[in-house]
Amino acid sequence: MQWFWNWSFVDFSFYAINPGVLSKGHESLQNDCMSCHTLVQGAVTEKCVTCHKQNNIGRVLVSGILATKTNERANLLHKNIKEINCVVCHREHTGESKDIAIKKFSHEIIGSGVKEKCSACHDYQKPKGDFHSELKAECSGCHNTDLWKDAKFNHKLTGAVLDNCGNAMKRINPLTTCTKF
Repeated sequence: MQWFWNWSFVDFSFYAINPGVLSKGHESLQNDCMSCHTLVQGAVTEKCVTCHKQNNIGRVLVSGILATKTNERANLLHKNIKEINCVVCHREHTGESKDIAIKKFSHEIIGSGVKEKCSACHDYQKPKGDFHSELKAECSGCHNTDLWKDAKFNHKLTGAVLDNCGNAMKRINPLTTCTKF
């Protein structure tokens, strides 16, 4: 047991002093750990937002200069986060060419209003094809943010005559035939 504690302590000490290479955007902070970290809590949101203003993300660079290429989806997302906690979605010390945003995303962090209006962020993913073009409802009428492909379809949303539909549905797979993105 003594050996395990010593090894864990050595391992922790090494990574505490050498956590990894910073991303390009943070390379100027390489030797200033306390600009992002606290002694007890590690990286904290309060330190992130001193440089990254929540309402400016995607539009204004940290230097204060207007971004030449804006990211309105990133701006909309960050402006609508209910309780901002940067390290839930962002990781650092993974290399200079790495994207620090993690790939797993939970819609639960977004405030109401935007969460229910899928096209506010997903306008580039509007479905193509006859099936969806007839629908008048928002995506959330059939889909939810947890299980996108397990849609609950309400036939009344189409406004179409629904005679003899059972025969038509036997011939198609709605996940592959009706939906094209």
